Amino acid sequence: MEQGFEAQLAQALAVKLIEAQEAAAKVEDAPSQGTPSVVSDSEDGGSARGEIPMKTSAVQPRFLSFSQLSNIDWNRLANSQEWRTVLQLKGLAPKLCRREALEALLEAHGLKADVQKVRTSIKPGGKFGSAVLHATSTEAVSRVCRFFHGRQFAGSRIPISVSFADGKVNRPASTQLPTKLAEPKRVNSEMFAGEGDAAWVQPPPGLENLAPRSPMYQLSMVMPTKMIMVAKKRCPPSRFMRKSRTHEMR
Repeated sequence: MEQGFEAQLAQALAVKLIEAQEAAAKVEDAPSQGTPSVVSDSEDGGSARGEIPMKTSAVQPRFLSFSQLSNIDWNRLANSQEWRTVLQLKGLAPKLCRREALEALLEAHGLKADVQKVRTSIKPGGKFGSAVLHATSTEAVSRVCRFFHGRQFAGSRIPISVSFADGKVNRPASTQLPTKLAEPKRVNSEMFAGEGDAAWVQPPPGLENLAPRSPMYQLSMVMPTKMIMVAKKRCPPSRFMRKSRTHEMR
């Protein structure tokens, strides 16, 4: 009886094992959901793999790269609310990092007239490069973005992401001081001590016969001014006004 029980147990375990293997095989054969594949194109821009489009939308592009996020607002592009026209492509294949090759790709897909300037760059030994495209208009920006964003060309391990290039503001050059400073202008004091001053400035009594430029004459003209300034400092004008008002009231 013990042998019969062991045989039944082994048979039951074998059935369970077969069922588990069949379930695992069904899971492997089922297509993956929720992870759309990116477009893999050949060097001339032709599609080489199957394409799984996104949800139908008139605003979003056909394919979206989930490996690199884009800062492009597709709603603004659709509503013609975007004014920037300089685009930056990242994740380009090394063979497309030549200006002639990228221009040929644009011409093959009818985008040559939408781009007026192309500049590519790649590091020595780099696996992918980048490019900067100057679009001709905001409508051209929308067409170029929808073509490149999310595409993966042969020779590149990541899909292309499109973003707006950071604009560089040309700052004015800082003014440099001259190495040799100019000498300050000197004022000739003799032009203020002419004979015309004596016509309306009268010297004190007893000094009329002195020469206008004599030291005694200069001292006599300066002393009254200093005396007035000292008097004003000792007695402010407000105190003079108070005294005059009190005398009038009396």
